[in-house]
Amino acid sequence: MMLLRYFALLSTVTVALLTAPGISSGIAPTVTANADSGSVWQGDWDTAMEIARTQKKPVVVDFHTKHCGSCKAMHKYTFTDSEVKKRLAADWICISVNTAHGWKTGTWEGKSLPYNKLAKHFRVKGVPTYLFIDSDGKAVQAVVGFKEKELFCDILDFLSERAYEEGVTFADFKESRK
Repeated sequence: MMLLRYFALLSTVTVALLTAPGISSGIAPTVTANADSGSVWQGDWDTAMEIARTQKKPVVVDFHTKHCGSCKAMHKYTFTDSEVKKRLAADWICISVNTAHGWKTGTWEGKSLPYNKLAKHFRVKGVPTYLFIDSDGKAVQAVVGFKEKELFCDILDFLSERAYEEGVTFADFKESRK
């Protein structure tokens, strides 16, 4: 529990906006399939993006590394939560990208890029970073650091409902759900 508090404190809530306005209140500014059974994470960028296009679903990309403590904590505490898994499986296509892998590639805007270059393209400065791409294929938000399951669910809902397009801030969105 102390470790969980440490990760929560370590990832204070700051946001790196790509295009979504107003999400700066309450969240911080990031697929090899996870070995966990029942994982929703895809290991291949291009395959997952094609599934997203076909199903007209948004995408969440987990940029991580093998030795990242906060990444491991997200997989242990947040991604194993039944509510998080339910939301991800129902509403999102999930891609897991190990930023150390320069031999695996993914296509973005017609260019095939190694995973480490994809991370650079999306300005991933630290891991974990969760990149959210809307169902139109537009990168709209990047969130960095460990997130408790409740906060991560709120982020998923805010982005899947596209509340940002209506000018709703993340703080107002969260308040309206209480």
